[in-house]
Amino acid sequence: NVDLSDLDNDWYYNFFTIGMQNEDSDDGITVVHNDSTMNIYSGMRLKFDHPGDFEDGEPVDCACDAQYHSGDRVVSTVDNPDENEEIIIGSSGTVVCGNSVYDVILVDWDDATTGHNGNDLCECGDGPLPEYSGWWVVCDMIEMDEDEDGSGTVHASVYDHEGHPNDSATVFFFSEDSIIGVGVDDNGQASAELPSGPWSVYAGDSDTTTYFDLWDGGVVHVEDGSDDFVELFLYPREEYGFVIAHVYTMINDSTQEYLDASVIIEDNEGNIHFEGYTNVWGDIGDPLPPGDDYLVRVETEYGYQEQYISVDVNSNYWLYFEFQTDDEDDDGEGVEFYFSTVDSLYSAYGSVFSSMGADCDSCPGNLSEMTAD
Repeated sequence: NVDLSDLDNDWYYNFFTIGMQNEDSDDGITVVHNDSTMNIYSGMRLKFDHPGDFEDGEPVDCACDAQYHSGDRVVSTVDNPDENEEIIIGSSGTVVCGNSVYDVILVDWDDATTGHNGNDLCECGDGPLPEYSGWWVVCDMIEMDEDEDGSGTVHASVYDHEGHPNDSATVFFFSEDSIIGVGVDDNGQASAELPSGPWSVYAGDSDTTTYFDLWDGGVVHVEDGSDDFVELFLYPREEYGFVIAHVYTMINDSTQEYLDASVIIEDNEGNIHFEGYTNVWGDIGDPLPPGDDYLVRVETEYGYQEQYISVDVNSNYWLYFEFQTDDEDDDGEGVEFYFSTVDSLYSAYGSVFSSMGADCDSCPGNLSEMTAD
């Protein structure tokens, strides 16, 4: 395993432990989140583009006539294999490993929560072991997932803070469960062909004097045949601090759901330094000049929150915005909003008060018709 927590430049990596299965082939990398309280990013699989005709993952050659590799996407051809009611015909999963004694395949099922980690029976294959989503199946219970929705290409250009191309950066294209890393060319450009679906992008450089950059557009919705273009800028640590805001809701005591959010960061004079959207991991990131009382404003479908933060150079900051869904604490009292000051409350909703509720969107009545408790 390689722990990147000592790399000052890779602050976004500080929350992960990365283990490489096979340095001689494109087997991928397993990422495990180091903060046990957050339960995010665990079990993620990374692939890095480089020359060579490597298969995706080690062959699972001890079972099912070696027709699968670790990392292959498969679907179930039966309902409830070995009495697991969470798996039905069409359920999708990822091949992990095989066992020759029983001629079975361990699959990490996408929607299973009552499985296991393989129970130490893996003999071949090198997929990352699941925690509670693994289930062994015999060979005729699965088949390759051919239900592909096509692919599109995302093109990224990386610059320094003055707009000059960076020719030594790596661009990471990531979804909720996959990452592809591509080195830029001499013009600071990198491209990746990606399966259809939501993807996000960030870039970093081995040069420890700069921060990485999270693309401020948040999410690229890749479609079959699409071409999308993003720009990323790497700012010097000696002149800026760096803020990440993480936006989420808890779907149970230990699991987060990342939220689509609009985020604005402004200084104490009202100048906007960042305006963008969260990525597929629920994050935004932005370099900020040193200063006091930056206001970070977050708007989601579940309401509004804000926090103040002061920033110094060569420093990293992480803000957390946890929202309650409409299903949580649903007592008919409406949506709860958070404000740091009375001034910011009136800045956002002053018209509601001055008009006695006439501008209160989605309100069933207005203030003139309400009775105080």
